[in-house]
Amino acid sequence: MKVYFAASWALREKMREYRAELASMGGDVTSRWIDSEDVTGMKHEDVVADPQRAIAGATLDLSDIDAAEMVVIFTEVPSTTGGLHFEFGYAWGNDKMVVVIGPQPNVFFSLVGNAHFPDWDTFVAWWVR
Repeated sequence: MKVYFAASWALREKMREYRAELASMGGDVTSRWIDSEDVTGMKHEDVVADPQRAIAGATLDLSDIDAAEMVVIFTEVPSTTGGLHFEFGYAWGNDKMVVVIGPQPNVFFSLVGNAHFPDWDTFVAWWVR
């Protein structure tokens, strides 16, 4: 199954580890952002300074979501840019299966019903069932 990971930029390294683990169980992670070495992420000041880079990054992320069957949203570390909230809405609006790992940061995250897991290990146990 093709899966997109949406998470805080600060979790990039952890997402790489999770991608490898999921790959060993047959998953294919489409999130190219986790391989970026741009240490700044795309904060507001970056978008203002380089709007073309911002558009390219957003377009890449949306195409990676489009390529996925499932979108996994990691909420344990809050997003400083709000990107994962947009990704959640985009995935939901495009009828993707959405899974939340971590706390529900707002009422919209309750829409996933039974696809909510407190942590990665609980998600993995569900994945391999």
